Amino acid sequence: MKNFLLKNLSTMLWGITAIHLSFMVILLKKFKDSKYKIYLLASIITFGLFYDALFIALGAFIKENSVFKGFSKLRFVFHGCFIPLLFPICAEALGAEDDTKKIVWGITAFLIAFGIAESCCTELDGETVANVFRYKAGDLTPKWATIGSLALSIGSDIPLMVCGIKAIKDKKNPFLFLSGFFMFAISAAGASAGELMFFTSMFGEVLMILFMILFGDKDRKQIKE
Repeated sequence: MKNFLLKNLSTMLWGITAIHLSFMVILLKKFKDSKYKIYLLASIITFGLFYDALFIALGAFIKENSVFKGFSKLRFVFHGCFIPLLFPICAEALGAEDDTKKIVWGITAFLIAFGIAESCCTELDGETVANVFRYKAGDLTPKWATIGSLALSIGSDIPLMVCGIKAIKDKKNPFLFLSGFFMFAISAAGASAGELMFFTSMFGEVLMILFMILFGDKDRKQIKE
């Protein structure tokens, strides 16, 4: 299996890039038609995932240079900037009161500021996996930034699952929980994938957005009824 993934890495990266682009278009169209805020927030996150996949996929054609490094740096900035948006998605999904939403957005703003800070302090190193060159967080990255980036990712998945359980109970809608669960589970399982860990986690990202779309569709249908 690993040999298959390595042999077809570039093709699958372009496939994931295309999926995220499709998801982004779908979400924006759904938001335009419905003004349902979860679609808009999810589309912003999906843009970050699309950008990340695109500039990893381009590593099959572009090798180490300062311009590519600069664009790759934005992958980390977008991660720190957009992942905290999962918190207001949870608030919207559970129909939180306006005062609660304001508190959630305050926490989100703090986490975005922290995410930007840790991403800007991340030192990049080049790595080639199969025929794909990419920039990753290097050994010179401050320990607090490394731990902060990991905590931001895991710390966003867990509330998604917790709020998803409440959505199952209150709305009989399992998709928010599945969105967080598959992102968390596949990322955790990917730790054993070695140099392909970055790639396996992308499958979790695809499923996270897919189930978020399904949650929104079911939730809107219930609201209309």
